[in-house]
Amino acid sequence: MKKTLFGLICIIALSTSCKKTDTGGCWQCEDNQGNLLQSVCGDSEQDAFNKSGNVNGTHTIENFRQYCKKK
Repeated sequence: MKKTLFGLICIIALSTSCKKTDTGGCWQCEDNQGNLLQSVCGDSEQDAFNKSGNVNGTHTIENFRQYCKKK
């Protein structure tokens, strides 16, 4: 009984940890004063970043993460 229960717990733990993280969606980008610049959607954060162009004059992933928040 204990082996069966342990095996079942292991299977459940593995199946939940292997789920693909959903990183797609839309991001709302603001300038450093909090004014809305744009909303951009993508299949992933990287896709949205690629579509965003310059945010506050710079096109870097760090700048995107600073000024664009997932909706």
